[in-house]
Amino acid sequence: MVPLEDVFALPADAAMDFATMKQVIALGHSRVPVYWGPAKSSITRFIHIKDQLMLTPADATPVASLRFHEPQWARPPRDRREIAARSPE
Repeated sequence: MVPLEDVFALPADAAMDFATMKQVIALGHSRVPVYWGPAKSSITRFIHIKDQLMLTPADATPVASLRFHEPQWARPPRDRREIAARSPE
């Protein structure tokens, strides 16, 4: 798992201009987390890069106006019985 301080994420108040799009493409990731506020710890959604292929850098589309995807959160099992039920026979 990548430490949060090393994760590439976009602030919601950024714009998808030429510099931002160049940086995103250079990283080669298929999804980019988006955070609200001053800290990356407030990541709640992400964008799929393939959804942004038709953007024009000259338009500098605000990140906050893009189509977002909700993350799928995993939670740890609650007790031994749940762990046992999940484990293969």
